[in-house]
Parts: sequence; C-alpha cells; structure tokens
Amino acid sequence: MITAASNDNCPLYIQVKNNVEKFIKDNNLKPGDKIPDIKTIAASSKVSLRTADLGIMALVEEGVCYRRPKKGTFVGKNDPQEQDIKNICAIYYNNKMHEYQNDLINTGINRGITAAADHYDSQLFIIRKDIISEAKFLNGLSKTKTCGILISYCQNLEEIVTAAKHFPEIRFVLLNYRLPGFENTPDNIFGVFNADYGGAYIMAEHLLRRQCRKPVIFSLQLENDNYIARVNGFLAAFRDRGIPSEQIPVFSAKRAPGESLQAVGRRLYQEAAAGKQRSLTAICCNDIIAEGVLEAAGDNGEKITVTGYDNITEISRYHNFSTLAINLAEIGQKGIEIIFDRDQKFPKQLEVSPQLIIRN
Repeated sequence: MITAASNDNCPLYIQVKNNVEKFIKDNNLKPGDKIPDIKTIAASSKVSLRTADLGIMALVEEGVCYRRPKKGTFVGKNDPQEQDIKNICAIYYNNKMHEYQNDLINTGINRGITAAADHYDSQLFIIRKDIISEAKFLNGLSKTKTCGILISYCQNLEEIVTAAKHFPEIRFVLLNYRLPGFENTPDNIFGVFNADYGGAYIMAEHLLRRQCRKPVIFSLQLENDNYIARVNGFLAAFRDRGIPSEQIPVFSAKRAPGESLQAVGRRLYQEAAAGKQRSLTAICCNDIIAEGVLEAAGDNGEKITVTGYDNITEISRYHNFSTLAINLAEIGQKGIEIIFDRDQKFPKQLEVSPQLIIRN
C-alpha cells in the first residue's frame, strides 16, 4: 500500500513520488508492470488528484516509469510502444481551486476548451501559483511540448507579461477578462474576449426601439475593463440617437468584502432613488445586479423595465427580463485554436459576439 504524504517541508508531489518509488521497490515490480492508478494513489496518499498526477509525472521524468495513454502508468524508463510527443496546454487560474470548479463562467469556458483540446489531441493541466516555476516543470517533462497557457482568471497583467517574456515560445491567451494595458503586451500574449461594447450597443438599440423612458445604467467597478466597455457601449448607442451621455445617469460601485451582487444592485438602486434619479428603465451590466435592482424597485412599489448581461444563470428567465448571452464555450474554443493552430495568423485580440435574448 502507498502511504499517506507526511507533513514535512518537502512538496507534497515529491512525497508522493518518493512513496510510489518505494512501493515499486517493496513490491519488486519489474519493467512493464503496471502501478496503481491516479485515484488509488491520491486516496492512499490523502492528496488531490492533481498532486498525485504531478508525483507520477516526476517519476516519468526521472525515467522510473512511463505512461501509456488510456492504459495507465508502468515501471520502466521507456515505453516499448514509443509514443509521439504530446502537446500540452496549461490553464492558469490564480484563485482557490474550489472557486475555479464552481465558477459558472469558467465552467462554460471549459466546455469549449475541453472539446477543442480533444480535437488537437492535447493534454490539459491546471496551474494556480507561480506561473513561471510551473511552466518550467511542464517544459521539463519528457515527450511533451508546452504549446500555450490559457489565462482563465488573473487580475495581474504584470505577472502574465513576466511569464511571457520568460517563455517567448509559449503562447499566452487571456480568456474573457480584458485587463488594462493588454494592447501593449508582448507579441506572444493574445486575448479572446466577449464583445462587451458591441453587445451593450445592441441592447441599447433594442431599448431605443422600444422607446425606453428614463434610462439609468447600473454597473460594477472591476479590476478589468469588461464593464467599462459595456457602459461605453450603452452610452454610444444613445449618443448615436442624439441623446448626450450626460443625460444618462450611471451608477457604479465597488463590491464590498462578502457583499453579494444582488446586494450591490439593491444598493445602487437605492443610491439612484435617494438622488432623485428615478429610473423607469434600468440597464444593468450583469444579470445578478439586475435582480437586485428589480427587487429594490419592487420594495419601493415601483414597476420598472430591467435588462441584464451574461445569461450564465436562470435569473433573467425567472424574472422575465431581456439579457445578452455570452458564448463562453466559443471563447474557450478560440483560445485553444490560437495556441495550437500555428499555421494561422491570429490578431492579438479576438472578440466573440453575445446573443441578444428578448424576454419582455
């Protein structure tokens, strides 16, 4: 049996590597013998699947074991059925793993990433900390080639730029979150974003056709430029119809620690009401804020038209308001294409158009 990882200062994946190597010796396994699968090793070692996988990859790198796709891991330096070099792609998410797994936006993007990665017969890894050291580790694996790193969530552009300069042969692709200064980054940094400005413009045009009255925009202050682009798109559509931006009130706030987006929406609506900016049409930068605005208006006994953005939950359907649906899967798919399709010349930035969903 493979023993659990200890609590010493040695990295967990190294402890797993050492324990598996001891298991091989204690059981007198010969070249070609199969070792336990990743789930068994992770359970016995009381570590995550990824940590167990890193431990096994270290054994493969040292020539103790080799891997055979869909068959398992075997003792020996070389696979008798020599495999071609495997292209790999990392997904960088510098937040807590459980948040990554539960985040609806990343879940949608991952559908596109997984489907496209299968098309290119590539292997995916998730990395969360110290992007340079983890990229070095992946680059050091035998019979693999690290082609790119998808930036699924990172608000620190300098960290990405540093890594891109360190690995000029690797393509880095920002997904969904457009960071300030992106346009001035090295040539091996790309971006695939929702067309935030264009989608907002389309929504505002829809409201203008409906002859909306007393529009007010409700937004959220973020570290990225996504919502800034949305606000600018809303205002541009009104300007093009002869309505100056100064006549469209915009209420925006930072999210307090622990504050829900619904609470932000309620707070923004109350701020607008206190300033006598009565809204009959609330144009919101996402669906959850729209829900909070709608609830706050209801508490005041007011009936208003509300629109949202994102459509990543059933909120707009439940409350029956119009929204814009981001094609998250296509964002992930395009990111993989940029990394692996080296024959095609991609622009630095690709935009994926959202779909207008009219519910009221």
